[in-house]
Amino acid sequence: MESSAMASHSRSDDHKVVVELTAAGTLQLAVTCRSNGTSGA
Repeated sequence: MESSAMASHSRSDDHKVVVELTAAGTLQLAVTCRSNGTSGA
């Protein structure tokens, strides 16, 4: 169902959203590791 909605968007917008989500996920992961005091990987 959502695939049709995504197809209606331009590819540049989809790519932009993916990049933003990836960056946000990476940033949150780094912050979580720091707050937990772990060394990440």
